[in-house]
Amino acid sequence: MAAKSRANLKALFEDGDTITEDTMIDLIDSAVNLVDTTAQAFSSGLELPSLKVGTVSAEDVYTNRAIVSATLCAQNVFTSAFTINGAPDTHVLLEVTSFTSVGTHTWTRSVGGTTARPIVKGGGGAGGGVAAPSGNKSSAGGGGGEGGESERFIINVAATVTVKVGAGGNPAGNSGTGGAGGDSFFGTLVSGHGGGGGVAGSNDADSIATLGGDGGTASGGNIKNLGGVVGGKGIVTGGSLSRASSGDGGGKGGGRSQSFTLAGNSQVGDDGTANTGGGGAGGLATISAVAASGGRGGSGYVIVYTYT
Repeated sequence: MAAKSRANLKALFEDGDTITEDTMIDLIDSAVNLVDTTAQAFSSGLELPSLKVGTVSAEDVYTNRAIVSATLCAQNVFTSAFTINGAPDTHVLLEVTSFTSVGTHTWTRSVGGTTARPIVKGGGGAGGGVAAPSGNKSSAGGGGGEGGESERFIINVAATVTVKVGAGGNPAGNSGTGGAGGDSFFGTLVSGHGGGGGVAGSNDADSIATLGGDGGTASGGNIKNLGGVVGGKGIVTGGSLSRASSGDGGGKGGGRSQSFTLAGNSQVGDDGTANTGGGGAGGLATISAVAASGGRGGSGYVIVYTYT
C-alpha cells in the first residue's frame, strides 16, 4: 500500500475489478491532501497557471523572488515569466557592484534598472590592549566584536544613492579599550553598524576574564538583519607560571588569539581581515613582558545587486 502513478491506479479500477480496502488506501495515498501538515513530495514538475496567496505587497513578493534569484533563476529553474497581478515580472540581474574602499561613495543605478538588493556590513571593533604586567601577573585583552549585516530588496530605487563603507576600529593603545568599528550604509534605508571594541586587559589580578566587544547591530533589512559575533574573552589563569590567552576577534574574519605560558612574552593582537567586518584580537603580555596593543578591526563592505 503506497502512492502509485496514474497508470497504476487506472489499472486497479478496470471493468470487473473488485474495489478493496487496499485499493482505496492506494488511491488516497496517491492524492494531495489539503489538510495534512506533513510535507507532500512531487516526483515530477509542478505547473501552476495561477497562484493566489492572499494580499501581499509588491516588495514582499520581490523580496522572496530575490532570495531565490541567486540560487534558482541562474539555473533556469523558472522557465516562464513570473507574474504579479497578471503582469509579467521580468526582473533580471543586471549588475553587481562592490564597494570595498573605506569611506563614502555614490552608487548609480544601471540603465534599465528599477530595483536593488544591497548587502551592507559594518566594520569590526578593535581588540583591547594590555599594559606591561605588574608583579607576577599576566594580561590579556578582549577581542573586538564583528560588524552587523543587513540585506534589503528595494523596488523603485533612486537613480543614485550615497553609500558608505565602515572602517575597522582603531586600537586605543597599550592599555586602552579598542575602538568601535565604523557603520556601513546604503542611503538611509539599510545599515550595518560597527562592532564594539574589546576591553583592555587587567594587570592587577592573578586570574581574570576580560570581555570582548559587542557585535554590531543591523537595521533596515527585509531579507535579513544579522547582529555581529561578540569578541572573545581574554583569559588569564594564575599560578607560579601564569598562562594568558588573548580574545579572538568576532566573526569569520576576526583576528586569531595567541596563548603563552612562559614569562616575558608579548604579542600585539592579530588584525581582523579587511572587508569582512571581523573584530581585531586582543593584545597579550605575560609576566615581565612589555605592553601590547590590540589588533585593528576589519573593514566592512557594501555589495549592490541591480535588477531590471
